[in-house]
Amino acid sequence: MKQRDTESVRRTRLILFLVSLAAVLLTAAGAYLVFGYEKEEPPEEPASFCFRLGVWEDRLAVFTGGELKPTEILDIPLEGLPETDRVLLTDGIPLRDREELRRAIEDYS
Repeated sequence: MKQRDTESVRRTRLILFLVSLAAVLLTAAGAYLVFGYEKEEPPEEPASFCFRLGVWEDRLAVFTGGELKPTEILDIPLEGLPETDRVLLTDGIPLRDREELRRAIEDYS
């Protein structure tokens, strides 16, 4: 009878150990999912921009598509614009269509 009691105690201890281990693993996995897991965002599809308002020889210029040379150079000097606008224009402002282009030119006129 003593041997049965010893086996029963061992079995109970083993079950308690396994249940405790499962609880710890589930808690760790839950904490990882909530706090440590950073879901990677899929890369954004590049937006298709028809125009870019930029700078050419210290004047505002319109670039079409990915062209490096402007399709139109405007009579709006860069020196008359605020510094923040100059920085934006030097980097180039992408525009989706002619209406956005028209509004942007109007803003800088």
